[in-house]
Amino acid sequence: MATKCSDESVLAGLFLAAYSGNLADVKSTLKNNALSADVADPNKGSTALLWASTGGSLEVVEWLVKQGGANAGHRNKVRGGDAMAAGREQF
Repeated sequence: MATKCSDESVLAGLFLAAYSGNLADVKSTLKNNALSADVADPNKGSTALLWASTGGSLEVVEWLVKQGGANAGHRNKVRGGDAMAAGREQF
């Protein structure tokens, strides 16, 4: 599975699906594009897990960590926050 993606529209769709809690779209985007759950935005370092945490999408967060293999300790490049910090800020 790829941890890098140069197609910004694929990443935007993945991150929007994660943020909005659309688990079916998260799964299909990862599968159809052979992407790892840890694929990150090349500029900011954000991942689907960070976006799902920010959006309060618990179902997506749980799937990404438990079944998708996402790294819960991954930090983005801009604020240095991880999924736990993003979730705390949301609530």
